Amino acid sequence: MPADSDSLVVKITGKDATEIQILDVCEKGALRPFSMADNMLMSHYSNVSVSPSGRYAFVTQWAFDTGGSARYRTFLIETATGKRLRETDGTWMPKTDRYIKWKETDGKMILCSYDPMTEEETPITKEDLRGYSYIMAPTEDYLILTKSVDGPAKEDGVYEILEMDDRQPGWRKRSEIYRFDLKTGVREQLAYGNKSMWVSSITEDGKYVFLGESHSRLEKRPTEVESLYRINMETFKADTIYKEQGFMGGMYLIPGTQKFLVKGSAEAFNRIGCILPDSLTPNMYEYQMFLMDAEKGMSSVIPLTKDFVPSISRIVMGEGGYAYFTAEKADSVALYRLNLNTYKIEEIPQPCEVILGISMARHGSTLMYYGNGACMDYRLYCIDTQKVKGEKTSKNSIKSFEPLNKERFSSIAFGTCEAWHFKSERGYELTGHAYLPNGCDKESVKKYPMIVHYYGGCSPTTRRFGGGQHYPAHYWNALGYVVLIVNPSGASGFGQEWGSRHVNTAGEGPAQDII
Repeated sequence: MPADSDSLVVKITGKDATEIQILDVCEKGALRPFSMADNMLMSHYSNVSVSPSGRYAFVTQWAFDTGGSARYRTFLIETATGKRLRETDGTWMPKTDRYIKWKETDGKMILCSYDPMTEEETPITKEDLRGYSYIMAPTEDYLILTKSVDGPAKEDGVYEILEMDDRQPGWRKRSEIYRFDLKTGVREQLAYGNKSMWVSSITEDGKYVFLGESHSRLEKRPTEVESLYRINMETFKADTIYKEQGFMGGMYLIPGTQKFLVKGSAEAFNRIGCILPDSLTPNMYEYQMFLMDAEKGMSSVIPLTKDFVPSISRIVMGEGGYAYFTAEKADSVALYRLNLNTYKIEEIPQPCEVILGISMARHGSTLMYYGNGACMDYRLYCIDTQKVKGEKTSKNSIKSFEPLNKERFSSIAFGTCEAWHFKSERGYELTGHAYLPNGCDKESVKKYPMIVHYYGGCSPTTRRFGGGQHYPAHYWNALGYVVLIVNPSGASGFGQEWGSRHVNTAGEGPAQDII
């Protein structure tokens, strides 16, 4: 792991050294190049979680230490000012501005809630819940507990592999799900069998819990399918919402309803959101958004983004009749809102090039997100959604907190990043961006060596800071290189047809776009 500084020994020999002057090469206030230490030791945001009212938030950041180990730190902050109240972590209660943490006492692992300002502690459970994870119901009167248990063991003396993933450690483990009544301490198992299940959502009144289940089906596409069930917490009656559907990416329950916003590829729900001919296979990572009513099941599915070019990333909802989401828009990740009555989508102008995480108050109007840009450090942002005017939103209404690496980066001479595009031999208009060394004069006759970054995955290479730690463009700039990033045909975020161009090609075609 590189250090922040290094040293060298210079030995000067001669008959007379009286006229030799030692000059300070790095004059006071002079900027220095971006180093590998800067690349490896910089801090990153990794999560934000806003309290129910929107007054507080947990913000998690991480960085490598000089020994190569990643260190995570979580801070409780005030959203109005960004002021750090203390270093602590926790999970917000659904209705109350209190957070929950595990506490070991008398040999038991119990849950306690804490006041953000005073740290006043209140036990929530008395029973030992060691080994469980939990989700608190919106009504705050019961928990859904999940525990990982061993699945069917392999027979002694037999080398048994049920499918390829059976070679992976822990593949046979299963999740057991329980309802835990906080008043009585009674624990009731909700699902049985050898298939893992997870909690998808809980309705605001706590009456229904939605459980998901997925398994492999290797004989045909999609090879991974999932089912969704609704459990009545009063009668324990189970209803099937859908069965063995593929190409799904997440379910988001609209508050106060039994309707879901569903994230999935264009092939989800029998290609109802697909605009491609049957002869073309969509990119599985080109995500669409659908609306589904749990009361009506599959027959109610409506595609909401069929003609929307960006690819859906993260979705959050609070009160106010809107869903807010991020989406890959070419080589950026932008912010949008969806009107839950008209289903109209609007982009919200904001300063961040690549949004990496987002959270919204459950019962308030505070939305927070974090991200960075090609030459823009990690930053945390806060919006009062009551002031959002769709595409007419002023960037001045978005609160921006100090850059995360302000102290480290203030002494660095960064280069620049410019958009770039060209027409390939196959006739495609390709886009990308180029990182130029500090002081690079494009009008000069000076020539620079160039590194071409070729990433052939399903998602675009975004304008994230310096290309990311594993492709350190700013470091290469400091060494005198121009770094060219190209997004070949087949990347998500450019529309369904563009995203389909790499499917079933084994790289033939997209590779020619770059090489």
